[in-house]
Amino acid sequence: MPSISTSSPLIIFIVFLIMIALLFSAVLVAAVAQAIVNKVRGQHGPQENVTTYPTMLYPRY
Repeated sequence: MPSISTSSPLIIFIVFLIMIALLFSAVLVAAVAQAIVNKVRGQHGPQENVTTYPTMLYPRY
């Protein structure tokens, strides 16, 4: 069985792919958790206020 050195390009590439997958999954989990919190609290994104109430962007005198 041939031994693969730790600095082998294949090992470095595999570790790189694992790190990318971990980062992507962490962002995905955070987005899902935020969506669940927003649904439970009944809050919506800032886009809804902008499209529904454009006059709220300007102060009333």
